[in-house]
Amino acid sequence: MTDSALDTVPNGVSPDGKMGRWEWGGLLLILLIGAALRLAYLHEFSQGPFIDYVAVKPDPAFHDDAARAMLGLYDPADPQGHGPGQPGDAPYLHPPGIIYFLAAVYALTGPVLLHAYLAQMALGLVNVVLVFFLARALFGRGPAFITAALMATYWALIYYECELHAVVLLIFLLLLLMHALRWWLMRNTPVRAFLSGLVLAAVIVTQSVVVTFAPVAALWMAWVGWRQGLGRRALIAPVILAAGTLLGVGPVTVRNYVASHEFTLVSTWGGLNLYIGNNPEATGLFMMPDGLGPQPSMYDFDEAVYRWG
Repeated sequence: MTDSALDTVPNGVSPDGKMGRWEWGGLLLILLIGAALRLAYLHEFSQGPFIDYVAVKPDPAFHDDAARAMLGLYDPADPQGHGPGQPGDAPYLHPPGIIYFLAAVYALTGPVLLHAYLAQMALGLVNVVLVFFLARALFGRGPAFITAALMATYWALIYYECELHAVVLLIFLLLLLMHALRWWLMRNTPVRAFLSGLVLAAVIVTQSVVVTFAPVAALWMAWVGWRQGLGRRALIAPVILAAGTLLGVGPVTVRNYVASHEFTLVSTWGGLNLYIGNNPEATGLFMMPDGLGPQPSMYDFDEAVYRWG
């Protein structure tokens, strides 16, 4: 059984949903423009001071350090400008999704920063495809081309593809989550609900604040099931979604508990970010409290907690 919202074909889309040749050509043109802009920016970026020196940016440097250390590439006798990465006796300081991603890239291509930037740019182009098909299915061809073109050319997205932050990966996972939930909506099955939960877990591991969306997704599934006349069976999908989410996040939570003997769902840095925006000196901008001095690196986390506590 499908939801009535999916029974209506968006404007401009053929009844069978198939792509015409000109649509494929239009999408390819957008991707080529997006790729050209990314390569042009990467060339410009490579001429600047940050292509090989991420240590001047605390969070990207920590992500790079942690990814290399995860692969056993940190040698305390010869650190070569890199730190030891995530402390082994502490919970994850940042959500580790970006660290896992960088470690996977380095494992496949070698620990070279240029490889990480290229991987993120490739993922940015994948995001263009994902948003195109999502918008096409929901709103029609016109909105799909507009959305894809904006995502392919929007400066802020291209900029962050050369920053070792979780932005590009998070957008990819969020789009994947929207596709997974729509896939479940097309056919309410336990397998699709469980896979949606796994994707939601990947999003939470990459940006832990998204855990607040989990109950929203579960309630939405229950509401859809109730509208479909499933009665109490409408609760099956939310339970399975929760199971998939807990299974996906569980290894990170267990690792945190084994390391610190404290319960930390994903990471600990969120509390300090909350304090930065809500302390008595907060101005509405991202500013460190005056008593702390310059922005600390992730390796100063314990001192920051002590001084802010």
